[in-house]
Amino acid sequence: MLKKIALTCCVAASLSACKQEVVGTLYVRDLLEVLETKKDIPVDISINIYEMGIAKKCNDPKSDQIVKAVAAQFQSATLAGCEVVKGSMRDRMTIKATTVLTAPEGRELSPGKYLLQFDAMKTPVTNNNKQVDGLFFIAHFSRDKYEEIRKAIRAVDMMANIDLEEVDVKISINNDLRSDVVVIPTIGSFVDGHPVDVDNVSLTLQPRKEIEAVFGNVKSASLTMNQWAAVATLFEPDSSDKAATSQ
Repeated sequence: MLKKIALTCCVAASLSACKQEVVGTLYVRDLLEVLETKKDIPVDISINIYEMGIAKKCNDPKSDQIVKAVAAQFQSATLAGCEVVKGSMRDRMTIKATTVLTAPEGRELSPGKYLLQFDAMKTPVTNNNKQVDGLFFIAHFSRDKYEEIRKAIRAVDMMANIDLEEVDVKISINNDLRSDVVVIPTIGSFVDGHPVDVDNVSLTLQPRKEIEAVFGNVKSASLTMNQWAAVATLFEPDSSDKAATSQ
């Protein structure tokens, strides 16, 4: 199943106060598949650029050049369209791009293939004094590709910029299996609105259910400064096992 992510950024020096966010859904089946096959799974991304009057610039040659600058740091990208946002002073330009969910070899952080991607790794998990197979996944950000995009955009317009230094990250985990999955979110996130500030907080995610993990400020800063941020650990429990919280 293809994951959908909305990456909101601001292009224009005057929009430093604009809200920027990454909103996405990762499916358990895809996380298991990428670890088994070691083959990248495509991820659809919507890049929304908010700016006053940008809806009138869809046919501007500069807009096409901005899309090309973004496309160079992803598998592909196309301009989906522009629209006036009701109740807002800023219009929206939407660029559709494609990134990946990967299963890298080893634990060392290798250079990212794209500006933003997700990496999954196998990990042992202790559950009820037993060790079981689990998986661990992270959001992976490339500062090199970030700088390349910024340079390309400034080449189009010296007054333009893309600023992802402060970004809100919201990632939903959807259980599309036929059995329960235990999710252990990492410290520094809000899970369905509840802060996670201790280790080993776990909850059971039933089939066709999902939770939303929102990065706190420190975790969001880690994503852009350290180029990665942990999202969660998952494992499939035995039928007799019970997690701390049921969804």
